[in-house]
Amino acid sequence: HAAGALIAREAGGYVKMLNGEAYAPTLTDGSLLVAPDRDSWMALADLYEEEKDPTRRNLLMQARLKLLQDALKGEKPAPKPKRIKHKKFTR
Repeated sequence: HAAGALIAREAGGYVKMLNGEAYAPTLTDGSLLVAPDRDSWMALADLYEEEKDPTRRNLLMQARLKLLQDALKGEKPAPKPKRIKHKKFTR
């Protein structure tokens, strides 16, 4: 975590523990959250706290992080996949 936190900080990212404490490489407990800026970090931290199911929480965070990354690059979100309508099979 230390190397990633350092790289993120050097690139202008916001690095804190999920409880809001400053990150230190000596910490052995808690969750580290890294975001492009403070506002994004706050939004992600709020989402993390709202969703209690760990699997769903991680999927939501990954999806929202992708949206943030795309927004920072100036890219539009990927279009939703189209539903395929299946024809009824008749004999």
